[in-house]
Amino acid sequence: MKRILCALGVSLIGLQALAGNVDDNLKKFEAVLQKAPREQDQQKGLEPLEESSEMLSVLKENIAKNDLNGAMETLGQEWDQLSEEGKKAAGDLSIALSKEQETRFDATVAQIEAAMKHATDAVKKAKTAADLDAVLEELDSARAFKDILAKNPPRVVIRGADARLPQKVRRAFPRPAPSLGVKAYFGWERFDRTYEFVSDWQEYLAAKAAGYEDRAREIARNLAKAPTRLLPRSELLARAYEVTKPAVDPKAPETPPAFPAPKQ
Repeated sequence: MKRILCALGVSLIGLQALAGNVDDNLKKFEAVLQKAPREQDQQKGLEPLEESSEMLSVLKENIAKNDLNGAMETLGQEWDQLSEEGKKAAGDLSIALSKEQETRFDATVAQIEAAMKHATDAVKKAKTAADLDAVLEELDSARAFKDILAKNPPRVVIRGADARLPQKVRRAFPRPAPSLGVKAYFGWERFDRTYEFVSDWQEYLAAKAAGYEDRAREIARNLAKAPTRLLPRSELLARAYEVTKPAVDPKAPETPPAFPAPKQ
């Protein structure tokens, strides 16, 4: 856990600068709404912030909760009602949100990949079940980040508004590049398989140490068939089919050698 949290802490230093960029653009957008109300507000004869304040509240709440998809969707829903100056400010804010979201995604994926690498190294070195406690704790932390990202991937477009956005805004949004899509899909599946392997290998080591040879061999056989293996298949098969020699009591008297009976 310490490894992934420290690594994420380093990543968050860079993210703070991006978050500042979002805050700056949010303030600019709010300032524009104060002096340039939405067209819908003007038609109703409302004061600039009577209706716009509700949209701003939703937008700020989205950003405060790190729901950047929701923030961009809020901007998209209000796009047609914004003045030209408001659209420009909203476009700049959208670009900042998009860049921050993509950077957060890539940084967290990198930490999850690092956790899987640590797991592979730990399995190869583990001699006892306790040797894998720390890496399983690290994987638990990584899985929490993985689950969040899997449910909230970077938004590719602002729903319902992408076609009306300026070209520079559309270009700024993360597109489903093969590297990102393939990395995310296979990364999540590979992570789950890695976690299962480490957990099962810990059980193998515990069963082996406790003398449950049949259970240990069963686990080794199952791991040899697993789609993701952190140890060579040949080693797993050798452990699955190894024959356990009966224990010898060092205090037992030695059996005298048997001599052939004398010939009559």
